[in-house]
Order: sequence, then structure tokens, then C-alpha cells
Amino acid sequence: MPTSTDRKINLAFAGGLAALAITAVGAFAGMARLAGDGERVRHSFEVRARLRVLDTELREAKSNVRSFLLTGDSSYVVRYLDTADSAETEYRALRALTADNAGQQSRLDSLHPLLEERIRSLSMTAAEGPVSEGRLPPRLPGRLAVGERLSQRVTASIGTLDSVERALLLRRTAAEHETEVAVRMVVIALAVLGVGLAGAMYRSIRGDLARRTSAEEALRESEAKFAGILAIAADAIITVDAAQRIVHFNQGAEQIFGYPEHEIVGQPLDRLIPARFAAVHRGYVDDFARSPEMSRRMGHRRQVSGVRSNGEEFPAEASISKLTTPRGILFTVVLRDVTEQTRLERNEQLLSEAGRRLVATLDYDEVLRVAAQLPVPQLGDWCIVDVVERAADERISIRRVASRHQEPEVERALRAIEAHGLHEDSPSRVLDVLRTGMQELVADVSDDWIEAHTEDDQIAAVRPLATRSLLMVPLVSGARTMGVLSIGTGPARPPLDATDLALAGALASRVGLAIENARNFQLARRATAARDEVLSVVSHDLRNPLSAVTMYARVLLDHPPAEVSERRALYRSVLDAAAWMHRLMQDLLDAASIESGRLSVEKEPQPVGPLVERSVQMFEARAAEAGVRLSLAVAPDTPDVDADGARILQVLGNLLGNALKYTPAGGTITAGAEPQGDEVLLWVRDTGAGIAAQHLPHLFDRFWHMRGASRTRGSGLGLAIARGIVAAHGGRIWVESTVGEGSTFRFTLPRRNAPPRTG
Repeated sequence: MPTSTDRKINLAFAGGLAALAITAVGAFAGMARLAGDGERVRHSFEVRARLRVLDTELREAKSNVRSFLLTGDSSYVVRYLDTADSAETEYRALRALTADNAGQQSRLDSLHPLLEERIRSLSMTAAEGPVSEGRLPPRLPGRLAVGERLSQRVTASIGTLDSVERALLLRRTAAEHETEVAVRMVVIALAVLGVGLAGAMYRSIRGDLARRTSAEEALRESEAKFAGILAIAADAIITVDAAQRIVHFNQGAEQIFGYPEHEIVGQPLDRLIPARFAAVHRGYVDDFARSPEMSRRMGHRRQVSGVRSNGEEFPAEASISKLTTPRGILFTVVLRDVTEQTRLERNEQLLSEAGRRLVATLDYDEVLRVAAQLPVPQLGDWCIVDVVERAADERISIRRVASRHQEPEVERALRAIEAHGLHEDSPSRVLDVLRTGMQELVADVSDDWIEAHTEDDQIAAVRPLATRSLLMVPLVSGARTMGVLSIGTGPARPPLDATDLALAGALASRVGLAIENARNFQLARRATAARDEVLSVVSHDLRNPLSAVTMYARVLLDHPPAEVSERRALYRSVLDAAAWMHRLMQDLLDAASIESGRLSVEKEPQPVGPLVERSVQMFEARAAEAGVRLSLAVAPDTPDVDADGARILQVLGNLLGNALKYTPAGGTITAGAEPQGDEVLLWVRDTGAGIAAQHLPHLFDRFWHMRGASRTRGSGLGLAIARGIVAAHGGRIWVESTVGEGSTFRFTLPRRNAPPRTG
């Protein structure tokens, strides 16, 4: 509907046209009247001019006749005749010109006989012939008198006609002037009226335009504010037409989708939607267009997926509205990237799941398997858990557990990496995280990075993982770093970021606690087993020597032998049983000290050769009784060590004692030593039956016995104590054995002034 200003403009335009039309009509009528008046004035001027010509022609005719009479020149007659004809012609012209004036017509009718009479009179005078010798023709004077009277009458009649035309001319000239003045007045009046109306309309329209301008400025300001709000909105605001082509794309949309506005405007909306959802989404928009709803409020939001310019999909929440315009329907979509919200929900779910699964078991191996599988696939495509463990020989090692994977090639790669493990000289960054306890994030894992931080023989195994990004977080228990949790993603995922690193840290803290709990549970079980073993030793191993002491004492008290030698034998048996109990109790005390970390070791410079020789001398008598040969093999360049001599003799004594137990008569036992880098290697080799492979992992466990192979039974603590003493010196101990050929127990000690050993 037209506005008030529009109506005023239309009225002003119509009024202007009407005024122009009236002015034009009035001017045209006035000009037509003025032209008519002017024509009548010119007509009167022409009638008067012809009356004068007629009068002149008559006078000319009269003059020509008189000239002929006086001169006799016949040419005057000819001129007279022409003049007479001309007079007749002028008369007829006058007759035609005065057709609009009946009075003049009547006067001309009365003039015509006089004209004819005058012409005849002149013709008759000319017929008299010229004057000869001063003598006039007899009738000439009378004719001249008649002609003169006719001439006067004609002149008077023409004068009358001229007077009438002069009066008519004055009236017509006055009428022409009046018409001109009237036309001017009408034009001026209409012009003044038009100017007045135009001024009034101008003021009114100008006021309306000022108000409209103010309203438009307010509207523009409002639109600018709205556009500014749209521009800076963090949400994506996208408008599409009925064909679902993008017509508006705000800054929030640019930031979320990664497209600049000029590149995406005019493109189909499908470009921002995963291809698998495009058809369904078009149908949804078409259905919404046909529905009576004008918008879907926030409560009706639907979670959808978007596609960024780099092809990455992301979760989103969207609401839609529609607006019908003269150019067609427009849809406006407000879309919010909920990646972070989804990630937080996923993180909470992951941590909750981790807590549930990690507390479901106290089995150490199961905890490691669960820890390796938890981050997959929510956080990464694969996960590896590296934990520091102390082997039976007190040597530190790193155990590696990898997650499972459904792709066979990746699964084989993970199993190969798991089997290879880590050692102290590996270039892996896992060791740096283990040493420093600092998290590390590698957002872009390049081939150069892999080659720089992977052992050469493992590069081929690592490549099938196609790792795009990697994070490593320490597994911490108290102030001690017990391992590292490594998580990697492939090319199909976005790279890991600081948020993922924080989540991995939270997960690692739970995993570290679970591992520590599992280890403590293992230690508790071991302590329980140790307690049971101690009770068994106390109840069984101490019972035999105690029974012997009791029996020998009773014999000596109740029935002492008469022979001194027999009594001395009983006394010696009591002392042997007491020594047996003392050794057993000392072993228990040493085992308890080692277990609690309070084993007393007083180091001082010690030559290795004399220690080995003394240990062999301690067992020479027993070896001779058993028919076993003892030998020494100490290299002459063997350096001194920093050690507690008594404790090293205890280790060698335990090893030599075990060798004597398991070496048959005729066998050989060799004790030796030699330098080995910054260490000294000591060993005890026997030619006994050897140890089966399945027993080797348990040799250094407390209270463990290899049943049926020994001639005597001990406490089962000797090798465990030996391992503890060697570890307290910073060395390591191990065994090499072949069934049927014998065994070799080796241990190392740091040489004197050697740098401390790491690892």
C-alpha cells in the first residue's frame, strides 16, 4: 500500500500535470484567439492597403488619360487601359477580402457602379482625342467636369470604406491587445498557482522525506547493529534461498567452516554437509518449507554434522527459520560447533569408563591390558603402555603392552613393537618422558621424526601405524614415574591437541593409580606367601634341628654314653643342629632386611682374587667328602671392587653351596672372576644336572626349591639373598644352564672408582 509521501508525490505530480495541462489549454486558447485577432488585424490592414491601391489606380488612370490628352502619346492610353484593368482587379480582391463584413460588402456594392462609371468617363474622354493647338474638343470640358465629380464621389466612397476599415482595425488591434494581456494574465496566474502548489507540496514532501530519511537512518543503524551482531556472532549464521544456495555467510560461519564468504556465497548448501547426509538434509529443508512452522525454536534443535573446508567432519547443533519475501522463500540456519562440548562429554565418559574398568581388577597384567585399550578409539587409534619393572636379578627393564586393533596390518605392527620393547640406549622419546616426567605432544609426526626417534630395525614395523600425531604422558605414583602412556592417531583423525593431552594426563593418573594398586596387591600377595613360607620354615625346617637337639640332650641327660667319644659325638650333633638353626634364622633376617631395603652393606676397596680363593677354601672339605673337584679361574688383571667383603663371601658361599648340592661325585665346580668394562664379572660354574628352562624364572624367588635334584634341603632363601646383596652393590645376577651339562651363576660388581651405573 502506498505511503503518505508516495500519495503526496503522486498528487503533486498529478496536480503539476493538471496545472500544466490547464496552462497549456488556456495558453493555446489565448494564443489561438490572439492569432485570430492578429489575423483580423492583418486582414483590416490588407483591406485598407487595397483601398489605397484602388484609389491610386483610379488616380493613375485619370493621370494617364490627361497625359494622353495633353501629349497625344498613345502609350498613355495603353497604360490607362492597364490601370483600369488593375482597378477592376483590386475591386474584386476587396470584394473577396470583405466577405466577413456585410457592411463593407454593401459599401463596395455601392462603390462599384461609381467605379464603372468613372472608367467609362475616362474612356470617353480618351476617345475625344488629344488636345490640338490649344483647342479643346467641344465635349471635353463637360466630360472633364462629369469625370471630376465622379472622381470625387469615388474618392469619398473609398474614404468612407477606409474610415470604416480604420475603425475596425482599431477595434481589432484593441481586441488583440486585450487577448494578449489576458493570455499573459492567465499564464502568470496559472504559473503562480503552480508555484504555490509546488511549494506547498515541496514543503510537505520535504517534511515527509526528512521523516523517512530519519526512519531510514534509524533502520540502517538498526540493520548495521544487527549485521554487526551477525558478523561477530560465534555461531554460524547462514541464509539460503529456495534452491538451497547460500546467500549469506557470517564471520562465525567463516571461522567454523574455514571458507571465506566470497568463495562460498552462491554455492549449494550441500557443500557444508557430509555427502552421505546431503540428500536427507535437502528433503528435510523441503519438508520444512511446506510445513506451517515459521521456525524451529532452540528446543527443537537437531544435532547434525558439518564439513570444514579441509574435509574434516564435526558435530553441530542447528536451528532453522524461514521467511517469505517477494523474491521467494529464504531459510536461515543458526549452527553451533559442538566439537568441544562433544569432546567434553566423550572425555567424561572415557574417564568414567576408565575408573569403572580399572577398579574391576587387581590383576597386574589385566590392568596393563585395560590401560592400553581404554583410549582406543575415543582418544586415539592405538595406545602403548610402557612400565618400568624390576626383574628377578634386580635389573630394571621396561615392559611394553599395546592395544588391540581390528586392521590386521596395524595389529601386526603393534605386536612387533610390543615384542621389541625398549632398552636404555633406544632413541625413543618415551625414555625422555620416563626420565623427566614431562608430558609431550607431537602434533605432526613426520617421516624424519620417526627415523630420528625409532631404532633402525623398528622403522619398518612403525610405518604401518601411519601415525599423524602422538602424545606421551607419564604414569606417576607419588613422586615416582613408573611408566609412560603413548597414544597415536592416524590420518583420518584431526591431530591431537592440548585438550587431548590434558585428557590423557587425567587418564594416566588413573592408570598409574591402578597399576600401583595392582603392584601393591601383588606385593601383598607375595608378603602373604612369604609369611606362609616363613611359618612353614619355622614350623618345618626349624623343627628338625630342634628335635635333634632335644633328642640328643635327653640322651645325654637320661642315658649318657659311657664312652667319651660317644658323648663327644652327641655334643657335636647338638652343636651342628644349633648351627643349622642359627644359619636358618640368619637367612630369615637377611631376607627380611633385603625385602625392607635395610640390608647392611659396608663397602670398601676389596681385591677380588682373595675373596674368590677364600670362598673356595671354605668348601674344600665338603667337596672332598662329596667327591667333587673345586678349581679357581681368576684373571690376573682383575681389578679391585668397592664392596662389603663379608657379604660377597656370603654370595659366593651360597652359590658354591648350591653347586655342591646339585653336582654329583666326579663333577667339577669352578669359581672365577675377570674384568668386564666398568664392572668385574664373577661366576660359579658346575657340571651338575642343569636346570630346566621352566624353572629358571623362579630360581631367585624366596623359599623356592627345585624338588628332587638336591641331596640336601635348604631354606630356599640363598639365591634370593644373593640377588639382594648383589643389587645392594649396584650389580646384577643371573644364571645360564643347559640340562645335562650344568649351570653357571654369574654376577657383577662395579669396579673401584667406576662411574655409577644407570638403567
